[in-house]
Amino acid sequence: MSLNAKQERFVTHLVEKGMNAAAAYKAAGYAAKSYGAVRANASRLLTNDNVRIRIAELQREAASKVAITAESIAAELDAAYRLAFANGQAGACVAASMGKARLFGLIVDRAEVEQTIRRKPVADPDAPAEMSLEAWQKKYGGSLSER
Repeated sequence: MSLNAKQERFVTHLVEKGMNAAAAYKAAGYAAKSYGAVRANASRLLTNDNVRIRIAELQREAASKVAITAESIAAELDAAYRLAFANGQAGACVAASMGKARLFGLIVDRAEVEQTIRRKPVADPDAPAEMSLEAWQKKYGGSLSER
């Protein structure tokens, strides 16, 4: 796959600078007599297999540069901890440490735990979550009006 210099500039303006196809076409040095011709030629250039492959390559490279991972967040929290420690900010040190602990699942917030509980445990694990009036009367006897 090889692109000429104008095609490479077109792809670079399109992917790295975020220009639309017509603007990237003009910025790459292509000329056309009208804006309609610029749009048509830019669109045609986008259908070129080598151009499409190069666009995909640059997009993959850009995505890998901005990928956020647990390790990258941990590194940021480590840097924040060191800065806070150097400035004598104990609260910020604790916050960075706690953030890292949460990141790696060492600390679970109470709200997260409460959301996972569907119903309270009962003596009979096979007991239904709800019971009809007839089933209640059969199991416990009598009627509600007698109580």
